Amino acid sequence: MRVRLHVLVGPASGRVVELVERSRLVFGRGVDVDVSIADSALSRKHVAIELEDAVLVAHDLGSKHGMHVNGQRAAVLVELHHGDRVQIGESVIHVEVASVVNTVRGVGAAGATMHSGEGAVAETVSLPPEYELIRPLGRGAMGCVVSARHRVTQVSYAIKQILPRVAMSPQMRAMFLREAEVQKQLQHPNIVTVFDLIESDGCFNIVMELVDGTSAEALLAGGRTVEPGVAIEIGIQALAGLAHAHARNIVHRDIKEGNLMLTRSADGTLAVKVSDFGLAKNFVESGASGMTSDDAIGGTLPYMAREQLLDFRYVKPPADIFALGATLYRLLTGCYPRDYPPGANSIVIALETPILPIRERLSGRAVPPALCEVIERALASSVEERYPSAVAFSAALRGVART
Repeated sequence: MRVRLHVLVGPASGRVVELVERSRLVFGRGVDVDVSIADSALSRKHVAIELEDAVLVAHDLGSKHGMHVNGQRAAVLVELHHGDRVQIGESVIHVEVASVVNTVRGVGAAGATMHSGEGAVAETVSLPPEYELIRPLGRGAMGCVVSARHRVTQVSYAIKQILPRVAMSPQMRAMFLREAEVQKQLQHPNIVTVFDLIESDGCFNIVMELVDGTSAEALLAGGRTVEPGVAIEIGIQALAGLAHAHARNIVHRDIKEGNLMLTRSADGTLAVKVSDFGLAKNFVESGASGMTSDDAIGGTLPYMAREQLLDFRYVKPPADIFALGATLYRLLTGCYPRDYPPGANSIVIALETPILPIRERLSGRAVPPALCEVIERALASSVEERYPSAVAFSAALRGVART
């Protein structure tokens, strides 16, 4: 597999670089990167585009301004396909894959071919035999998510397929299957329900509730922010789901806008559902994804409490409280609680630098001081200074809503 990256727009316009199997190119404004671009909006090491085992990914290296893929703000790690366009700063990079067929192995009989977007890779998805494909919902670094219908009951589900990139030991497999059983215990209106985990031929299929909506990340598209009342409502509902999980000794560990699904209840009011309760993250930590622990930490760094950075395998509920505080902070301001200057050590900043008060981010926009105080308490560096529980954090938000 060979990949050409064409810089279409920006200071390096016209430049073409190539990736071959098991290679990596770093883009940024530093002189010590593979593709140096004279753009002050870029971090010194901004993004790495990597090709390994026929999987192409873009990995944000802790940049200040992030990256966009096909016009949408992207996560820290996102899989790329033929025809995709990656924007970093003023530069737009077009992805050209010499072979545009990327097969995701699965289970069952003949797979269903799906397409997503102009010039996208045709992906063959083999579902468990009792399910039929409706349409693709998205892709990630470890696999894809599709909408599928059970052939007998005709009920529709979301199925997340993840494929180990290294051999799983019996202990890894047992841990992951045990975690799936734990997740099935979470039955709450503010949590995306996990119904089943089907393993066959090395591929895991997580059968989940199909949510008709989008993530809270979409609220930030185009540099937008949310009104205080909306942020409060999102926080209260997310905390209801977290309280349910924490009461069962389950910690999410990856709360952020992208893991808060927004939909409408039967009466038309906003409904929030917490998704990805640890399964994919535990898959990374098992080593089966082929991704390192550093990747897992880097992926959620702006939302991670100090204690989680120091010992991310054994976190407790206060880490979720911090992460939700960081999420509400970003929804209100469009920024993370801390700045990460280009070239700085992001982990040291997260461990040692105080958060910037919300009111210093707002540029004249009004957010009730009481709401700022509530969120900033959730973001306290010390566990003892945060809210003692999700219930207490929710009560504080409700108090602001009543004033």
